[in-house]
Amino acid sequence: MNASYSSIPPAPVLDPGAMIAGRFTIRRALPPGSFGQTYEATDDRTGKRTAMRLIQAALVRDKEDAERVRASVKAAAGLIHRNVVGTYGIGQEPSGDMFLTMEFVDGQHLRALLERRAQGNKRFSLRGAFNIAALVCHALTHAQSKSVFHGSLSPYHVMVGRTGRVKVAGFALSRILATLPGLSADLRTYLLGYMAPEARGARGAKLDARSDVFSVAVILFELLGGKPRPGIVPNAAALGGSVPPGLRKVLEAALAHDPSQRPASAEAFEKALSAELQRLGEIEPADDDLRLDVEIDLGPPPDEQPAAAALPVSAPAPAITPARVPAVPPKVPGASA
Repeated sequence: MNASYSSIPPAPVLDPGAMIAGRFTIRRALPPGSFGQTYEATDDRTGKRTAMRLIQAALVRDKEDAERVRASVKAAAGLIHRNVVGTYGIGQEPSGDMFLTMEFVDGQHLRALLERRAQGNKRFSLRGAFNIAALVCHALTHAQSKSVFHGSLSPYHVMVGRTGRVKVAGFALSRILATLPGLSADLRTYLLGYMAPEARGARGAKLDARSDVFSVAVILFELLGGKPRPGIVPNAAALGGSVPPGLRKVLEAALAHDPSQRPASAEAFEKALSAELQRLGEIEPADDDLRLDVEIDLGPPPDEQPAAAALPVSAPAPAITPARVPAVPPKVPGASA
């Protein structure tokens, strides 16, 4: 898959020191994700690190799309959970470019970890794969309790921090992501490998908890050595003898083409997986969701990266007109600023 995920010409990468909305100072560009360019920034009012996703106006081409983005961000801002990347707020530049402020996670997305393991001919253990899937299910269970569904969950939306904490990102945009006209063919094709069949339709497709269960099952299929293919429902039997029959049966149910044949929720899927792995002796009953025990190799911290990887700092920061945004992020009980 190409490094650039948009058919829209990319906007110039902002240099460290650039100011957004008169409040957020850019520190560095982060690796490409699912949509738009993301940066690490500092909120100058609080001094806290934040992640900021810049979305070019060309990617959100009409007022209806812009309103859908705003509504989705508002719903995501209500999700406060240890396994969910927090969403703080959204603003828009006079140019039409939009920016989304989020919790900063010091780590990498699961896609990068999968690729690193593949390069080293390594694979996740049953227990390690389960732990990641289970923590993703915990995030989805919280979202589903508030009638919020992801819609296009993929390894790019699963963040693994340097401490091993797993967090799900993308609730603010992912449900509408595949229907935005500015999305590239490459990314649209990639997402099809993880989206439930009923989620692949046009704008307005009816999604529910079972749609996200399917996506988690595809991610687990990949963690266990499978290779998802765009638009094709994975066959758990392809995992062969490396995965016990009982676990394959649980996975097959979650990958059913008919949503009514899948577990009704992420919680139900996680419980079915947990029961099978307990039966196999792979895990012990636990009442804590910090069960991640896989080897996490995220590479050196940003400050230790080779100089060649650093962003240029000689050019002056571009002048950016302050956006029309609220003075503070949306107030959500328990949320950090």
